[in-house]
Amino acid sequence: MLKVVIATLLCVGLVNGGKVNFTECASAKLATINEFSVSDCEDGSSHCELIPGIEYNFEVVATAHANHPEAPKVDYKVATTIFGVPIVFLEGDACGSTKCPVNPGSIIIAKFTFKIPESIPKGGNFPLRVSIRPNGFGEDFLTTVCAQIDVSIKNK
Repeated sequence: MLKVVIATLLCVGLVNGGKVNFTECASAKLATINEFSVSDCEDGSSHCELIPGIEYNFEVVATAHANHPEAPKVDYKVATTIFGVPIVFLEGDACGSTKCPVNPGSIIIAKFTFKIPESIPKGGNFPLRVSIRPNGFGEDFLTTVCAQIDVSIKNK
């Protein structure tokens, strides 16, 4: 399954969706988010309704600041916390959609697609976070950029 998701990630074109309003959630200011798009979300919205089993395309575009380290690779992670339980939906190498290595001033583009699992609780609102960080600097290294939107899960 993960291989299919990664293959899909590498083949994803432009996101046919709205540029959503987001909240920055990274503790470090290593990059500025220029755009966050989610397919099937209304342009300019700060809340998206997602349906389990439906495939969604995401795209985050950011510009690395002067203090960003030269990073041979960058990783992304899509995660949330529901009822206090952290859930990672997807993680992988962003170099399939952005030019690596990432240097200060580089444009970082993370494109990926995934289905919301059928098992996710319906009806509640929760934050969906997309984070991007340099690979190879250890777990304690600061996240380059993090964007968060509020989502709710609808019944089919």
